[in-house]
Amino acid sequence: DEGEGSSSRRFERLATLMETNIDLDGILELGRGVEVASTTNPVPRPMPSAIESGEKFRCRIGIAEDAAFCFYYADNLHLLE
Repeated sequence: DEGEGSSSRRFERLATLMETNIDLDGILELGRGVEVASTTNPVPRPMPSAIESGEKFRCRIGIAEDAAFCFYYADNLHLLE
């Protein structure tokens, strides 16, 4: 049964595992000397896509076809053609 008590016990076990196996003080110590990245620089905006701008261009896209890449959605391949 997946009751509230079961979830509470899981969190307690997880907390115990973390306290036993993770050196949080060491991690915090490592971070003390690290310079924080500036947040004053604006986030780069993505370039508009060709679809949005109406611009037409050609590009070559490779599709891996071997044992590691054995499944493709036919619709996705059709859209790439």
